[in-house]
Amino acid sequence: MIIRKINIIYSIFITISFSILSLYVIENAKFPNGINLILQNLGERGFLYFTIGFLFSANLIKPIKTRLFFTLLSVVVWISCYFLIENINMRDNFLKSICWLLISFPATISAVYILQFSIDNFPIISKFFSYIGQRSLELFLIHQFFIAALFIIVRPFAETTLGIFPLTFIFIFTIIFSLLLAAILRKIPGNAFFAVPKVSWRKSFPKIKPLF
Repeated sequence: MIIRKINIIYSIFITISFSILSLYVIENAKFPNGINLILQNLGERGFLYFTIGFLFSANLIKPIKTRLFFTLLSVVVWISCYFLIENINMRDNFLKSICWLLISFPATISAVYILQFSIDNFPIISKFFSYIGQRSLELFLIHQFFIAALFIIVRPFAETTLGIFPLTFIFIFTIIFSLLLAAILRKIPGNAFFAVPKVSWRKSFPKIKPLF
């Protein structure tokens, strides 16, 4: 809500500043490992991508006319960014994280365009994501448990293989196991895990003017 009231350019600049500050703090201050990982995640991913998604959310859901040429170009950009990130050799972790942040941005934009093209042109992919979208609550609540378990399994192989392989393994089986567990939990009488509470909460809160 605060960001929305600021000019988009200033918002992105402020967000990038927070990202760099988080990465700088990690490099120059000692925190428990868990706090370090949270700050690194915010610096390299969280702040910038959340803000851009928030600022451009209305545009992101609008259908666009995708083209094969730009899709192929996006594939080339994504692959190039991936190998650049995989081969960053810097002793300074702060500069390494900054490079990661800068390189991952065009990679993310490319991946989104490829996904849009695939949904537009391949019905099976469109149906798959529609199916996943209808079960987003279950996936959101369950997936972390399987990510942690599968990461323990693939961790011994992470240093000897390209990162894309363990990542793909974790991605596919996390979705499969999450959907299977969700199907089982939904069979419980009353659907206690995923049902919306039958509470008249609207009467308990004042009316709030929507932001958009």
